[in-house]
Amino acid sequence: QLLLPDMIVVAFTVVAGYAFWRAVTDPPGRGALVVFFAALAFGLFAKGPVGLLPLLVAALWLCMEHGVRGLGHLWSPAGVGVFGLITLIWLGPFMALGSGSFAETVLWRDWLTWYVGVPAVGKLADPAIDLIVGFLPWTVVALLAVARGARAWRTPDVRFALLWFLVPLLVVVLAANQRTRYLLPVYPGLALLVGWWADAHGS
Repeated sequence: QLLLPDMIVVAFTVVAGYAFWRAVTDPPGRGALVVFFAALAFGLFAKGPVGLLPLLVAALWLCMEHGVRGLGHLWSPAGVGVFGLITLIWLGPFMALGSGSFAETVLWRDWLTWYVGVPAVGKLADPAIDLIVGFLPWTVVALLAVARGARAWRTPDVRFALLWFLVPLLVVVLAANQRTRYLLPVYPGLALLVGWWADAHGS
């Protein structure tokens, strides 16, 4: 038995996605951005850069919706402060061991060299197979949901769900090293699409 942080990361990314949507919908939720940044910080705490995927999704959605100026909607002094405070909880002990330990053990070995690189061409089909199996039984209707969602791309909430599905999928496929559990951040966006499709077009 292994204790793995991947499920914890997914829990925090779901919280971050929900908090972001509450922050940008009308009326905006009070303190939603603080929750968003706190969830990002805990995701980073649990498994490194993969915990920041909701930030990438949110930034892309805002740019598509409002242009580059839309990124200003992410600014929250309190949220950034909470993010910094949570990050210092784990960063502090590493830095106390020496900056070289953090740079070599975490930044270089665990983050950069493990994820960044050229994936093996022969293994590019593996994430697709894992996704098909991992999303069962909803895989049967997932293609219908994604196809319908692509046709409704101009609808802001559908576009957000599509980005929440596509961005993590692209990151996983292009990663130098791949594991089946790395696909977990892909499922929340895909689940939203299937739920939307079932509600709007399932009959």
